[in-house]
Amino acid sequence: MLVLAGRSPAEAADWTLEAFASERVAYDDNVGFTRTGEISDESSRTTLGFDIDGGTEVLDLSLVSRFDFTYYSDESGLDSNDQRLVGNFGYRPGELSRLGLDVEYDRDTTRTSEEDDTGRFIFDNIRREAFEVRPSWSYQATRVDRFSLAGEYRTVDYESDLVDYDRYGGALDWTHDLTRSSALGVSAFGARVESDTVDNRESDIYGLEFGLTSEATPQLRLQFGVGVFRAETATDLVAGQSTTGFLPSAGLEFRVAPEAVLELAYARTVAPSGGGNIVERDTVDLTYRQDWSETVSLGLDARYRAQDRVFDDGTAGRDFVRAEPSVEWRMTETWSLRAAYRYRWQSFDDEDGDSVSNAGLVTLTYRPMGWSLGG
Repeated sequence: MLVLAGRSPAEAADWTLEAFASERVAYDDNVGFTRTGEISDESSRTTLGFDIDGGTEVLDLSLVSRFDFTYYSDESGLDSNDQRLVGNFGYRPGELSRLGLDVEYDRDTTRTSEEDDTGRFIFDNIRREAFEVRPSWSYQATRVDRFSLAGEYRTVDYESDLVDYDRYGGALDWTHDLTRSSALGVSAFGARVESDTVDNRESDIYGLEFGLTSEATPQLRLQFGVGVFRAETATDLVAGQSTTGFLPSAGLEFRVAPEAVLELAYARTVAPSGGGNIVERDTVDLTYRQDWSETVSLGLDARYRAQDRVFDDGTAGRDFVRAEPSVEWRMTETWSLRAAYRYRWQSFDDEDGDSVSNAGLVTLTYRPMGWSLGG
């Protein structure tokens, strides 16, 4: 890891490389996530990945890569190979400022995107490519005040009738430390979304958010936020529409015991979708981790998401639930075994009935000892 104290710029160069390989076998009683005609199948997924971290006193860099290869026993049309590459670069021209550039590339399918895996494309493994770049600049104006300016460009392409879109925008943030354990933040943001629809839909989203974080106790960290947004959309064929709304958020991190941590977060977001429309999503995430012993850990990951239309454009509302309890056994320093049960449920407001999926997953992971190179 990066170590800076007590070293000259010429000496301060540390690099680490960590790699892993895993094999997951799964059984799902509704691989299509459909309301009717459920089909069960077994699958295997091989994952290869590596992480690189390094830097100097003025430069930091990290690279993350993942390569997934998924095969189904009976429904071979669902086989896929997915790639994910993430790069984070930072440069500090002075003690008070930092320039950053984050780049992300995903080449996957709609079945591996929780927003797009809706069961409406049964046994249609739709390829999706997403590229995102986020430049940023931050400045420590005073001992307690920080400013940051960030830009964003994201493009998503589907090999299907789903709607490609481009999103670009930016945000200006101010953070003020109230005390050593609490801070106040304000963010002004704006974005334009250009959807590749037959009528050339263009949407603008902008707003203002306020947030407060506080470490109430050494075991409890809280976060609260509220914001307002305005969204406008127009096409070549239909007169423009506009609407306003609120963006609430809240979260907590609670150390239940020295070996157990609970995290709970809620947020409302406004974002484009593969249907070509702007949607509003309310998301609640729950994460629980507990070390049962030195080698065994228990976990729970759960999510509830309600999606609704922002404009009167025919977008269907969707309720979605996912819960995944798990147990992990660290057999050695390099080998681990994880067993999990995954439950999924969803319902659309333009359909009768709902979809339910139950899956069992077992994952074997090998992580060799990391390599490091110091200057």
